[in-house]
Amino acid sequence: MGSRRGEILRGLVPAAAFVLVACGGGDARESLPTPAVDTLRVVSLSPAITRTMIDLGASELLVGRTPYCRGLGADVPAVGSLLEFDPEAMLAVDPDVVLVQPGASGIDPDLSRLASREAWTVHSWRIDGLDDLERLLEDLPAALAAAPNAEAIARRAEGRRADLAAVLTPIPAPDSPVVVLFAMEPPMAFGKGTFVGDMLERCGVENGISAIGYPELSAEDLASLRPARLVLLRDGGSDLSWDRLSSLPIPVALDDRRMVEHPDALTPGSGWIEAAAELRRQLGRDGDSR
Repeated sequence: MGSRRGEILRGLVPAAAFVLVACGGGDARESLPTPAVDTLRVVSLSPAITRTMIDLGASELLVGRTPYCRGLGADVPAVGSLLEFDPEAMLAVDPDVVLVQPGASGIDPDLSRLASREAWTVHSWRIDGLDDLERLLEDLPAALAAAPNAEAIARRAEGRRADLAAVLTPIPAPDSPVVVLFAMEPPMAFGKGTFVGDMLERCGVENGISAIGYPELSAEDLASLRPARLVLLRDGGSDLSWDRLSSLPIPVALDDRRMVEHPDALTPGSGWIEAAAELRRQLGRDGDSR
């Protein structure tokens, strides 16, 4: 379970040593101009950015990815990850543009030096909260402006921004407070400053977790929080269930438990919007208990 939780946290918080703190969002893009070419060659070093590229109809531009990116064929090789890259693999695919989701320390200096030497354009986005996802959807079309299908990419991005805005409207009469979990051994939850924490705030739902980031919770913590509703997010890559919670010595009844399972439930790219729509339904009073 430890290795699985590590994979989840790599996607949720791309920070050195996987430190579980929420850092301010921002755009740390290099100032190099996007090259004007007929066929744009793109490397994505972020599963969230890769998922967004696919969502925007730009997957055919990708010539390199991380080992954790889904939805691409075997012909697109792995050339690095959120925390490191493979210089030889990057040189082999020879991209025009490199898309990065950096940690708190910023873009890897070795990547910056290699990109400068090879005249690659580097664009970088932190994706910790919803502001960052909105910024990615706004900025990514500009980073791909040299692509042959740039206009179609821009239209799709506009549509996805509208979809996200619809998901984030206030929920009528929600049962609050709510605790949203993403791990069970031990229980771990979305706190403030996370993309799920931001969603709860914008939808007018009280987050039972006041801490920033992704705290671990003990049985005593869950008992003292007394949430009106528990929601478990699963991405289908684990066997998470309520069995673990049922075995904990929690002295209060936590009967209102919901589950949201979606491939992008734990990846804060544009594919998460569909998972958020189901989470929204489960946060409202009309959601079915699971």
